[in-house]
Amino acid sequence: MVSGGINEILRAVEFILSKLLSELQSEDENDVEPKTKVRLIVPNGSCGGIICKGCATIRSFIEKSQAGIKISPQDNNYYGLNDRLVTLTGTLDDNKCFNT
Repeated sequence: MVSGGINEILRAVEFILSKLLSELQSEDENDVEPKTKVRLIVPNGSCGGIICKGCATIRSFIEKSQAGIKISPQDNNYYGLNDRLVTLTGTLDDNKCFNT
């Protein structure tokens, strides 16, 4: 869990992703573009902003980042659980998610 102001959170996520990239590259130097998967637990209310009406926003994120983005279905089986899993897959090259 990362908490703080939005700028601090984004900076921490950038450091974490940078560390993941350096470890992936050192593990497999033969693979030019190591693929990875990052999972985020996101409040259900915030997922609506990612998906948006007609899925236009999430499609835009996918096109701009070239990453796969999947959002788990809302699970109504657990009372009080209002979070969903957002899975990002792709390469960590160029930190595209921070430049768009």
